[in-house]
Amino acid sequence: MKMQEIDQNVPSSSMYRKLLFAALFWTFSPTCFCQDVTPTPDDQLKAAKAAYDRKDYAESAALYKRALLFATESERGDAEYNIACTLALAGNRDEAFDTLRDAVEDGYTDRKDTETDRDLGSLHADPRWQAVLNAMSDLKQQQDRRWGDSAFATANAPNISDDEKIAGLSELWAQAKFGFANFWHVPHLDWDQTYRDFIPKVLATKSTEDYYRVLQRFYALLQDGHSNVYSPDEVEGRVGRLDLRTRLIDGHLLVIGSRSPTADLQGLRPGDEILNINELRRPETIV
Repeated sequence: MKMQEIDQNVPSSSMYRKLLFAALFWTFSPTCFCQDVTPTPDDQLKAAKAAYDRKDYAESAALYKRALLFATESERGDAEYNIACTLALAGNRDEAFDTLRDAVEDGYTDRKDTETDRDLGSLHADPRWQAVLNAMSDLKQQQDRRWGDSAFATANAPNISDDEKIAGLSELWAQAKFGFANFWHVPHLDWDQTYRDFIPKVLATKSTEDYYRVLQRFYALLQDGHSNVYSPDEVEGRVGRLDLRTRLIDGHLLVIGSRSPTADLQGLRPGDEILNINELRRPETIV
C-alpha cells in the first residue's frame, strides 16, 4: 500500500469541514457554554436597595416586586410596605395605596413608623392616608387582644419579680418566633438558643429599668428597625431612645436621619457613624 504524505500544516477537506462546523457551532450557540445566572431573591433585594439608594425608585419598586414572589407568608407584609415606599417616591400614588393596603392585610401594623416615614410623605394629603393608618390600628388592636393576655399584665415597680421578668422575655420570644418576617436577614441567629441565653441575663437585673435595657438588647439582635421594645411611661425617660433612624452598612452603624423633624439628635447628623452607646460596643446589637 502506498502511503500518502499529508502536509500537517494544511487541513484535509474532512478536517476542514469539522473545523468549520466547530467554528459555526461556537458562533451561533454560545448559550450552551454559559452558566445559569438567574438572580436569587437576595440578589434582587440587594439590587432593589441599590436602585433605591441611587433614587431610581421605579426600578427599585419593580425589583422589590420580583423579590415578593419568593416571600413567605409571614414576610409579605414588610415586603409590600417597602414596595409601597418606593412606589410613593416614584410618584405612583394609586398603586402605593393599593400596596399599603395589601401590606396591612398581610399583617403590617407599625403605624408609628409609617406616620414618620419620609418615603411616604407624598401620600399624607390624600384622603386615603388616614384610612390606611386606621386599618393598621385596628389590626394592631386585634393582635394585642390575641397576645395581650391579662396574665402578662404587670404593675410597675422599681424591680419587678423574677417570674414577671421571665414572662415578659417569653412573650417577646414568642411574638418574634411566630410573627417576625425577616429571620432570613439574620440567618446565623438561633432565636430559641438566644432566648435561653437571655434568661439568666434578665434574672440578673437589679431594677425594672435594667430589665428593659436587657430586653431591648434581646430584640436588637433581630436587626430590624420595625421590631423594638418600648419601656413603660414610668421608666421611658431613663430607658427611652433617641429618635434616630440608623442603618447597618458593611458592619458600620450609620445615622440616616430622624424619626421626627423636631427631634433633638444631640449633635448627630446623617452620615455620622455610631461606635458605641454606653457599654455597648458592637453595632449589630444597637440597630
